[in-house]
Amino acid sequence: MLSEKPWKLDRVVLVLLGIFVCACTISLVGGLAQHFIGKQKPDENSLLYIVFVTMSLQGSILLATALFLRSQRIHWREAFGFSIPGAGHAILLGVLAAIIFFPVGDLLQAASIELVTKLQIKAPPQQAVETLQDASSIASRIYLIVFYVSIGPVAEEILFRGILYPLIKQAGYRRIALWSTSIVFAAIHFNLPIFLPLVVLGMVAVWLYEKTNNLLAPITLHSTFNAMGLIIMYFGDYLVQTFTRWFHHH
Repeated sequence: MLSEKPWKLDRVVLVLLGIFVCACTISLVGGLAQHFIGKQKPDENSLLYIVFVTMSLQGSILLATALFLRSQRIHWREAFGFSIPGAGHAILLGVLAAIIFFPVGDLLQAASIELVTKLQIKAPPQQAVETLQDASSIASRIYLIVFYVSIGPVAEEILFRGILYPLIKQAGYRRIALWSTSIVFAAIHFNLPIFLPLVVLGMVAVWLYEKTNNLLAPITLHSTFNAMGLIIMYFGDYLVQTFTRWFHHH
């Protein structure tokens, strides 16, 4: 059972406002830098541009959360259950849940793509995949891998499962807390084919948080899920060929 959190609505509203202001400021700084450099269009494959784009939201979440916890006089470990005994168990559950959910998520994505195709809705490619594929330097790719496996999951789980879900649940709206945080979490990725898989992933993350009382579990779920997606993206064909050869030999 998830422990009570001392979150207050007015403080959380300030956190959301802070995230918005930080994101806008980062975007503004990037635009001003581009203007003074004298470029009409930024190099979307450069490391600096990629850092600005990826950290505008997730970086803002981490900064606003740090200020929020400081105002509440609560440490990160206490706020999100990191100090609770059984961290290894929480991490293991997160990994196992990701392994079990990954093929389910893949099927949900395939079904979503099929539905979008039948409805003749134009769906752009997943931004994360497109950015990784277009990254022109090794440094950019390394940064993106680190971001998608660590920074992104940590920031998103802190906001949606760590802060918003307990706040809404403790107000007496448990189902609304589950559905709203999962739906908004999926929506911020701005990609229709992966919307349904991410909604379900968000629900699994809530279940893990409730079961372990430790945000490490949903963070590990999210991180492992992303890591498995990257492995499939880079090594999927090789893995299929290797498995096919092994199967034929046996």
